[in-house]
Amino acid sequence: MHAQPTPHAQPTTHTQPTRTPSPPCTPSASTPSAPPKTSSTRRHPPPPQPPGQVRIKVAAAGVHLLDTAIREGIQGPLPQLPPLPTTPGREVAGTVDGLGEGVDPAWLGKRVVAHIGFAPGGYAEQTVTEASRLHELPAELDFAQAVALIGTGRTTMGILRFAEPDPDSVVIIPAAAGGIGTLLTQYAKHRGATVIGLAGGPRKTARVRANGADLAVDYTDPAWPDEVRAYLKESLDGRPTTIVFERRGRRGGPGRGRPPRARRPPRRLRLVGQGPARR
Repeated sequence: MHAQPTPHAQPTTHTQPTRTPSPPCTPSASTPSAPPKTSSTRRHPPPPQPPGQVRIKVAAAGVHLLDTAIREGIQGPLPQLPPLPTTPGREVAGTVDGLGEGVDPAWLGKRVVAHIGFAPGGYAEQTVTEASRLHELPAELDFAQAVALIGTGRTTMGILRFAEPDPDSVVIIPAAAGGIGTLLTQYAKHRGATVIGLAGGPRKTARVRANGADLAVDYTDPAWPDEVRAYLKESLDGRPTTIVFERRGRRGGPGRGRPPRARRPPRRLRLVGQGPARR
């Protein structure tokens, strides 16, 4: 998921950047478990660039589940919660507009994308990160697409290292309309696999079909397993599922357990994500 940041703004502990123009600012103090409406901004000068770092004029920033957890005071996978006030956002794309000492001058003015790590600061007009984190963008890739690729994209490619689809694969992708699900669907189809995508509701299943899935199933329908079994039997001559990208920690959706199959369990069951965060 991605969103455009506010010009000159750094929303604090908010799931979505605000969209109205405002003067240069930095986050205000916020307490854990704060609802989004408590987020606010403060005016602040542009951030300096320490040696080896660059300043990026942000054009798009990723909206990440981790940011919403921090807003609620949940540590999740972080070593510790960031001190307050804090500015969420770890995935940014934009233009390099400042260089620290020792940085190659060729970076100035480049269109880039960066994952700035656990250090927050992406929901801002400008942010600072190490030059080693920069990836220059090709002309055909826009900022919003780049943000999706730097976070969700690299996670997806890591998953695929352990379960590479091929033309003989029959792949089931739960949450196929989400960020990782979209990329898994597109990748598997590009590799020639048969893809069954699960999503909640007509709007999302339409998106799954548009991404190339051979079958898009609405898992809010209690009969969805029967629809998948019928497809395997009638359209694939009883071929079994071979890869299932199950979503670990999902509270809703199609549920856990063995997926629909023709004759035997899938050859590869991959768990994607992490369990529900705890305070």
